[in-house]
Amino acid sequence: MNLYSFIILLGVVLVPLLPQSVSAEKTGLTSTLKSVMQNTRPGDKVSVIIRLLNRYDSRARPASINRINRAQSKKQFIRQLKMHGRIQRNNLLQWIRQFDSNAKELWHINALLATVPVEVVNRLQQNPDVAQITWNRQVSFSFLPSPPSAIGGWNLDMIGTEWLWRRGYRGQGVVVASLDSGVDVLHPAIQDSWRGGDNSWFDAFDEAQQPVDDMGHGTQTMGIICGGKILGTQIGVAPGCTWIAARIFKSDPSSDLGHIHRALQWCLDPDGDPNTLDQPDIVNNSWGLTDRPGECVAEFEEDVSLLNAAGIVMVFAAGNSGPAFGSDLSPANYSDVLSVGAVDQAMSIPSFSSRGPASCDGSLFPLLAAPGKEILTCDLTLGGIFTTSRTYATGTSYSAAQVSGAAAVLYSAFPNADAAAIRSALVQTAWDIGQEGPDYESGYGLLDMDSAFRSLLISHGTADLNEDGNVDVADLQIMLQSWMQTQTNTAESIGDLSADGVVNLWDFYELARQYECNPK
Repeated sequence: MNLYSFIILLGVVLVPLLPQSVSAEKTGLTSTLKSVMQNTRPGDKVSVIIRLLNRYDSRARPASINRINRAQSKKQFIRQLKMHGRIQRNNLLQWIRQFDSNAKELWHINALLATVPVEVVNRLQQNPDVAQITWNRQVSFSFLPSPPSAIGGWNLDMIGTEWLWRRGYRGQGVVVASLDSGVDVLHPAIQDSWRGGDNSWFDAFDEAQQPVDDMGHGTQTMGIICGGKILGTQIGVAPGCTWIAARIFKSDPSSDLGHIHRALQWCLDPDGDPNTLDQPDIVNNSWGLTDRPGECVAEFEEDVSLLNAAGIVMVFAAGNSGPAFGSDLSPANYSDVLSVGAVDQAMSIPSFSSRGPASCDGSLFPLLAAPGKEILTCDLTLGGIFTTSRTYATGTSYSAAQVSGAAAVLYSAFPNADAAAIRSALVQTAWDIGQEGPDYESGYGLLDMDSAFRSLLISHGTADLNEDGNVDVADLQIMLQSWMQTQTNTAESIGDLSADGVVNLWDFYELARQYECNPK
């Protein structure tokens, strides 16, 4: 091999390993930050987010990363993100820490978070590596009050959980993260499903070392996602799933943009070690920028894009700013998330549920709907005292939680599916309600877990019935036995590949097709 050929070969090998960059326009201080600084005195401090010039191009990532091959690809992806702009970022961070010893690194978006004197901000904008400096503004959230009482459990029947549970799909092996007010880990309905360890809880306020919740909202949404039973009544869509959580707001409820950026970054690498696979499969976001309805607030678009590139399903509550059209919230109105509106027990759209279209691109919003009125779930135990504490919750927060739980159940049934397949199955198989066709109130329609499962079964179902890694004669024998059983009773069979309730000719045909495709 000559030198020229060697150089070409080396380039082919190394180029995919190098960070992919896009240039950001140098815009300096945003108008909002300038306004804030004009109202400060010399020496006063202001909290800012400092974005550097070179951005990581998430479009350079593969179109999809499924849960099987993610173990191999995640290490490279996270390393690329952390290496991207690292030298400039570290140099600037060291300088900033003269003024703010608690300055934080937002490596995923190549940015820094700091509270510094206004004079330092003016010096920062002159730095050739700095693209933009924005105000790390406070964010206030608003949620609907809970009704005093209601009838519990109807929501699980409406979305079709029981049929999948009977087949053994309960979210097992799937990790769901929640960005919320925290979680009361002492509640028995969700206590055992916490993953535990240093990589399963993040407090953006740097206060609590273990999961806490002084408001209740995060506990309520987690109960709907992964919860077990309260006084004999099932509350969670995916009772077999495992949860982790980040606290992004307290009982106020308020936060700031930086806290949310840090929590989204944590979801990409919870333990800080790219060599371990501890990312969540799904991130539930039962929050939105409620102070800016009907606007496209692009603050978290880059974060969400990177989480999508990592193969994580991003679910967002549509918001409670209805009934007017154009009452959508960010980040739910971003193009690459699952936005979820609410329905009530009569399958009508409640007046509070935010309507579309999406302000960011004019597309359909929300994408689908799920029960969101008077939903039974767990509540704060007040330090473990009230272990059967429960409430009936209302709002699209709880609709989003059910979609996150549904995604977990589907992942447990189809572990080789990628995020795009799960997302598509949930949206495309929704049960059309309201006006005919997709609309700006319910999107494609009501969440239908049964139909989503059948859709994935066609593209991801396996005839390896004995789970030995091969589709062979042993599987045919199992299917024959199942077929004989279904002739005498109506028991569900593992040989029902078409999920139509019986083992029939279609199932034998599919087994034969997979046998022909099976590696010999």
